[in-house]
Amino acid sequence: MEAIPMARTGDTTHAVTDQALQEFRAFFRTYTLRVERFLVNQGATRHDAEDATQQAMHDLYRRWTLIRQPRAWIFKAAKGHFLRSVERQRREQLHDNMQPVCDDAATRTAWNGMPPRRYDLDGGSEETQWVIARLQQLPPAQRQVMALKIDGYEAPEIAGMIGSPAETVRSNIRYARARLTQVLQADLAAAPAHAGGSHAEGRTV
Repeated sequence: MEAIPMARTGDTTHAVTDQALQEFRAFFRTYTLRVERFLVNQGATRHDAEDATQQAMHDLYRRWTLIRQPRAWIFKAAKGHFLRSVERQRREQLHDNMQPVCDDAATRTAWNGMPPRRYDLDGGSEETQWVIARLQQLPPAQRQVMALKIDGYEAPEIAGMIGSPAETVRSNIRYARARLTQVLQADLAAAPAHAGGSHAEGRTV
């Protein structure tokens, strides 16, 4: 069984009486495995379920005297921790998948020296994934700058990272966008007609 979470020095924990502490310990022992099983049933690995449950229990301990329905709260809190962990892992995986198959040593060196940055997928994850899947169709120079562009970098930043003039970077971005637009148009032309439209509709590059 995991250790009962205790507040660290400096935590803004509300005062917990001996009676309240005993109540929390009883709750912890009763619900830890239940919450972990709940998360596993939601698709979590055992490790992820344990981590999310411990984080939620620590949060609950800090708020124990304020939360009136701890049973409902702990399940929601643990699931929230789990879902945020899944999102972090997904963004990190997408970042790893963005690394292109480089055709020359110079491009390879430039890519490996780039600082990591997570993608903001909120409201546009499908579009982002579509672009990622098509990056491999671009020439290496265009692929490199476009990967950084969709990650939120501007031309001057990209130029500094890869050691190219900013105008060259802008040109490669323009060419890459033109190529991706052609691919999008081809996808739309090849997609079967659906009531409500294709998933590719509405994408811009």
